[in-house]
Amino acid sequence: MILETKHIKQFTLLYVLLFIGNYVWLWFENHLLFQVAPVFFYNKLDVTLNVLLLTNIHQYIINHYWSCYVLDALFLVLNFAIIFSFNKQHKYLKYICITTFVFNVIYCLLLSITGIQSIEQCIALFFMPLIFYKYDFKWFHFSINTIRLIFITVIVSAAVWKLRTLSAFNAEQMSGILLHQHAAYLISNSETIYGKLISFIINHSALSFSLYLLGFIAELLFVIGYFTKKYDKSLIIVLLLFIVLDLLLMRINYFSWLPFMLCFYYSEYKQTAFSRS
Repeated sequence: MILETKHIKQFTLLYVLLFIGNYVWLWFENHLLFQVAPVFFYNKLDVTLNVLLLTNIHQYIINHYWSCYVLDALFLVLNFAIIFSFNKQHKYLKYICITTFVFNVIYCLLLSITGIQSIEQCIALFFMPLIFYKYDFKWFHFSINTIRLIFITVIVSAAVWKLRTLSAFNAEQMSGILLHQHAAYLISNSETIYGKLISFIINHSALSFSLYLLGFIAELLFVIGYFTKKYDKSLIIVLLLFIVLDLLLMRINYFSWLPFMLCFYYSEYKQTAFSRS
């Protein structure tokens, strides 16, 4: 399949729709900074995060609530600005792209230390804007395939970690994870349908471990992507199921990973002369 200008436009449109969907979901779940209204932040063993905290930006946010609105608005505006500039082939596109990339990193790091999201949930917001660094066929092809490999490395490393810690062989692992994840919910909502479902899974370790193994196998399957793009469409389905089941079982939102599907979908398109028609 030959990559044409229409595919670039399709990619851009789909990315915008997925970004809007993720932003709306953050708003719906009260996970935007102005909704969290942080009064403290968690620190973590993260070099990039601790360098950021040296600026005391977290203290400024705590002391100036209005800055939460500004950051949430900039998160939306900058990510739209990069798409607009890309489509218009604006002369300042590269600067807007780098600015958006840096801001997204800062914004996501701040979200991650409020305790409502992990930094892993935000990795697409780090890398995807770099695809729009310049309106160039070779760059587009190179960037989507590079980001595809980065995502494969991230998700496969999760499977490798399960092997390293031997959790992939622990029949009680998933029951313990679910109990830890839903402890507060089960205390006050144990009689709800969802509460009963989670309790049932926790109490039946064979079932919970089977679900854990499915997740482990799903992560490990992405190893295929290192060697061939032939099964990328199938990996998209695996990723979708992984995201949906994570939301249903763990109440963890990986919707921000959905743009990675675009890299898998368009990865098989081959290079040719770039058309601007």
